[in-house]
Amino acid sequence: AYLEQALAADEQCRSALSLATIVYASEKKWSELADVLQRRSVHGAGRDDKAAAAHRLAQVCLHHLSDSSRAAAAFQQLIELDPQHSTALAYLVDLYSNNEEWEHLIALYEDQLHAGGIREEDEFGVLVQIAMLNWKALEKKDAAEPYFEKVRRAQPSHAGMLSFFRELCGEREDSARLIS
Repeated sequence: AYLEQALAADEQCRSALSLATIVYASEKKWSELADVLQRRSVHGAGRDDKAAAAHRLAQVCLHHLSDSSRAAAAFQQLIELDPQHSTALAYLVDLYSNNEEWEHLIALYEDQLHAGGIREEDEFGVLVQIAMLNWKALEKKDAAEPYFEKVRRAQPSHAGMLSFFRELCGEREDSARLIS
């Protein structure tokens, strides 16, 4: 009761939030724990504390509350705090892929590229993914072209890139570019 009064009086009180996390987890009050973790993920002491709270919130939502939309929001917040968090990235990629939310998936990949969340050895594959999603899933050749151009520079014999440029240059009747 005192803990809830403390949280009501100051929802950002770090010591009350920390204690509430311990108490609610030990009492298996998952909904209350999720609410406290949500607050900690916003008002935590630092970036690491916020990221840890967001990760734990996602786990609680998935395993104890069966709330996948809230888990997705927590993982999205976690990606914003820690762009290289592999669990959050994997979850969001699977979620967007399974729901065929191609624009969200492309935006996630683009954000990862700009934030440095993709390892250098994986960058080529992500470029191919973005290009193929724009070309095949969304039928946006203009959006796919700059990514296929990067793929062409990195690997001039890539089969998917060559197919794209054959189709694009054929439609534009740009035989000079097709030959190059």
